[in-house]
Amino acid sequence: MIEAVGSLQTLADPRTGWKVLSSLLRPGGFIFFGLYSESARRNIVAARDFIARQNYGGGAEDIRRCRQELMDFPNGTALKNVTYTTEFYNTSECRDLLFHVQEHRTTLPEVKADLAAHNLEFIGFEIDSSARRQYAARFPAEGDGRSGSLARIGDRSSPDIRRDVPILGATDLTRRSISSTSRKGARPNPPPGRLGAASRPSGS
Repeated sequence: MIEAVGSLQTLADPRTGWKVLSSLLRPGGFIFFGLYSESARRNIVAARDFIARQNYGGGAEDIRRCRQELMDFPNGTALKNVTYTTEFYNTSECRDLLFHVQEHRTTLPEVKADLAAHNLEFIGFEIDSSARRQYAARFPAEGDGRSGSLARIGDRSSPDIRRDVPILGATDLTRRSISSTSRKGARPNPPPGRLGAASRPSGS
């Protein structure tokens, strides 16, 4: 099992990371990705644009002054919304959140294309219980949104349901059939505690 959460999005070229990790995956193995969502981080993008316009640096004093300005914005605005995260109130975490020198975000259609490019099969999302309830309430015919079509989930779920760092599982589509842990042509089971059987998709 390979786990890459909080790493690919800070590379100069995340797709090179995809390629390297996919080449290291053993037959029947699993990769768990944690990627930044373009939609879910829209408030953070707005805050970074504001920071650039105001010429704030990444030093502690600038971060404090910037936080105060952001807290003064009206409720419901993108700039005010970033103040509702716990990271905002810790200087080092706020620096990583809003002042990071390099960050790449992605969309679910882009994830689907990357999986296909590296012969990986989407297995499901690791989604917290609150987000699952929201999705199930909006789309009762599709369950909790952990499984199924990446494109369908990406088209239909709201930015608030999609997590800031959605964690998804994938398995090697080309070599999985020779795994000693799975039947020929069968989908191997995810490791215990990750994306349990109920989260496995019906299609892609």
